[in-house]
Amino acid sequence: LRSAESGASAEGLENLARVYTRLAATKDTDRVLELLSQQYATLPNTYLTAAALLAARKEFDAALARLDDGLKAIPQDQGVPLQLAKVQILMRQGRQEQAWEALGELHRQLPKNQAVLEQYLEYALDHGKFQEAESLQKALEELAGASAVSTKFFDSRRRLLQSTGASDPQLADVQKTVEEICRQRPEYVEQLRLAEVAPVTGVGPIARTVQFVGLRGDHPHPEPVGEGSRRAAFGRGSDPEYAVAATTRSEPSTL
Repeated sequence: LRSAESGASAEGLENLARVYTRLAATKDTDRVLELLSQQYATLPNTYLTAAALLAARKEFDAALARLDDGLKAIPQDQGVPLQLAKVQILMRQGRQEQAWEALGELHRQLPKNQAVLEQYLEYALDHGKFQEAESLQKALEELAGASAVSTKFFDSRRRLLQSTGASDPQLADVQKTVEEICRQRPEYVEQLRLAEVAPVTGVGPIARTVQFVGLRGDHPHPEPVGEGSRRAAFGRGSDPEYAVAATTRSEPSTL
């Protein structure tokens, strides 16, 4: 493996760091991460990968510090993924209010950034901040359009969260919306098993935002934030052990 480090691309070094992590070779992982920071200091994934692997070891403060280093080193217009990654780590640490404040500040700085807005909205829904969620949902509708998949998803999710039970008549409307999304994006039916979403009587099994939004590619950085709602992996890797957000409220965290 060491022979592969010489002259490796950024992606190659990231993959090597992940391999070393799987092998529990901490010193080798740290050495490769240092190579990344030396050779590819201006690439966002250099810091996202390092933060993910440090967070996987529950070295959250070190992960946050690495992201701060990245925000100083990379072009300012590429910093949103790192800012959102910081929010994810804060939530993993149980620092919910600080994460909420960080999202709010980021949204105020970048009110037209759809990735930030969606994560801010999801956090509001996850934590029962429905008044704030309604305002953010209106902002999303203005930004993305009423017919956008993400707009429809968040509207459905909010109504599910506020439903009174299985007999609530608005659940039928939610089902219609999900069916409409399926027609617009038929590839999601197989990928995300949307057919199983419509008849649910609770919030748990409903498709997550990363399913409707994160796979679309409509915006470049749809990393999720909400603890208990979406799974996000830093960098290019998609392995569960590098995720920072838990998948559902009832499922254990991956870190």
